[in-house]
Amino acid sequence: MDRMQRLHELWAWLPAFRAVAETEHLPSAATRLQVGPSALSRSVKLLEERLGVALFERAGRRLRLTEPGKELLSAVRQAMRRLDDGVESVLSGELRGDLRIASVGTLASVLLMPALESFRRRHPGVRPQVDIGMAPASGDRLVRGELDVLVRTEPVDHPELCCERLLDVELGVFCGPGHGLADRSGPLTAEDLEGHPFVAPPGVGPGGRALDGWPHDWPRRVGLVVDQVRSGCEACASGAYLAVLPIRLAAVCPPGLVRLELPTLPAMPAFVAVRTAFGSGARADTGLVEVLREVARQESAG
Repeated sequence: MDRMQRLHELWAWLPAFRAVAETEHLPSAATRLQVGPSALSRSVKLLEERLGVALFERAGRRLRLTEPGKELLSAVRQAMRRLDDGVESVLSGELRGDLRIASVGTLASVLLMPALESFRRRHPGVRPQVDIGMAPASGDRLVRGELDVLVRTEPVDHPELCCERLLDVELGVFCGPGHGLADRSGPLTAEDLEGHPFVAPPGVGPGGRALDGWPHDWPRRVGLVVDQVRSGCEACASGAYLAVLPIRLAAVCPPGLVRLELPTLPAMPAFVAVRTAFGSGARADTGLVEVLREVARQESAG
């Protein structure tokens, strides 16, 4: 059979296959495409019958991609990205629509939010939607197209993604003026802080490092968990908690924060990842990356 004819025959089943392959769960895939599970199941079975290849292993209601299924999923993703980029090239004009972003809270405050201010002035038709704290587990969501831009503290290694390191954020440990360590003279050690509670974000990154940058092998006690850096700054300023903050951010937090004299904390790296571009048209995700680079250069120079 001619290849064009074969693709024409398979084409209608590929979106159903991708949705099922990415969720490995028919009801979830059906919800994503807003169709019935039975219709999705039939599309996948017709695709497998036409190819003569099992794309899934079935155990009761559970589905698992086979190796041929994984290979086809990668090809379908790339084909759909090429098609989407081609459509963007044809329609090239003012960028519009939602731009879905996930970021670690600290990097959102230091890097992402300043970049979005500049980006929105250039592209007022784009509406950013930011998930704070989602970044550590969002690599797969980016590959599936559920996110457009990912800002986090670890690189993402995937053949369908482009990832680059933007800068290293210098960190310090701070307390409020009423804290017991505020007037302590001389250098401190990590052990000196063990009896003092910290305010910190929830969760840890893939490398085990806390999301505020505190090394995983340095002991500490977390007394308050918040998911917004600004709230952490306010809790720290109250004098009840210590906080790990970017040094440049602490300068614009509530007044009076005291930086403690400690051994240098490892800097927090900032990485940005987007899906690989196949077309030449303007894209909101790569446009934001350009602005992020500009902000990173300014931060590094400042």
